[in-house]
Amino acid sequence: MAWSNEVSAADEGFHRRTDDPWWNESSFTTFRIPERRLFGILYHYVRPNQRTAMAGPWFVDDTGDEMSTALYNGFDWHLPVPDGADMFDVEFENGYAVRTVTPQLAYRHTYRAPGCEFDLTFTADRPPVAMLSAGEEVNRGMRDFVQDVERHATGHYEQTGVMNGSLRIEGEAIDVVDAAVIKDRTWGPRRILIGQPKPRGSYTFARADRDNSFQAFAMSDRDWETDPLVGAADPVVHGFYVRDGVQGRLVSGVRRVLERRPDGRPVREELDAVDEHGRELHAVGTVRSLMKWHSPYGGVMTFWCYEDWSFDGHRDAPGELQDWTMGRQFSRWVRDPGRVLRAGEASRV
Repeated sequence: MAWSNEVSAADEGFHRRTDDPWWNESSFTTFRIPERRLFGILYHYVRPNQRTAMAGPWFVDDTGDEMSTALYNGFDWHLPVPDGADMFDVEFENGYAVRTVTPQLAYRHTYRAPGCEFDLTFTADRPPVAMLSAGEEVNRGMRDFVQDVERHATGHYEQTGVMNGSLRIEGEAIDVVDAAVIKDRTWGPRRILIGQPKPRGSYTFARADRDNSFQAFAMSDRDWETDPLVGAADPVVHGFYVRDGVQGRLVSGVRRVLERRPDGRPVREELDAVDEHGRELHAVGTVRSLMKWHSPYGGVMTFWCYEDWSFDGHRDAPGELQDWTMGRQFSRWVRDPGRVLRAGEASRV
């Protein structure tokens, strides 16, 4: 098994790959506009050996939390991969395009379709942070999705920055000025089936400014049948912490959901972690808007949220929560939350 613990400019293009039909090349870039409680999700997910892709934007605010009621849903499935395309130099038939300005520093995202158009440029704060393997194994943050790696390297990274440019949705012009961004990138064989067991997990991010931010994966270590969705301490398995311009990897920590609504929607959460420099991070997040995203990840249901975070004296720092569960687990919790909480020996918060 080969997991890449390093990131280079070469990772911005399609990788040398096996003939595995599950090979994936994917990236999302999200940004948020606090005064509108609005966040944008720009996402493309390519299966190069299948010659298909999923790509497009979503825009979500607090007026709708379903894929069908989001402010704008432009994500298309089963798109052909254009000839000559590369990961960050591609234009799909639905009008969604991304171009490299400077590798690992700046990227231009454009889109034009009925009801939405934009011309946006992402500029990174600093180089990407690679997810490290867990000894000889894929990190638990990706292990349920990235498997069976034998002959070629696979990997994953995060990067923060800002988005600037023009955005128009249903005739309304929306200013995008230094909007806080998190970008991810994943490559490798990604075999995804509904029958695969998948642990509950989360992906959190906040950016107060260029010199103060964090990102964390936290994954449940409990069997899904007895795993509560409220109050459990989920171990942090990957992430980073930037304080006063100094970056450090997270080496330990826990994340807890403090409150959910009856439909499972997360309301508040907290993160406590320690980085490689011994610095302690305590952060509390409050969800402002979200989309219930029925992802392509084998029956996984995700609340993809715009969240305000308080940490290190910064209040209402714009950020994100991706809160996912296996569909069977989520359905069971919604139908009988008390049963799952009792089985997991967790208290209501």
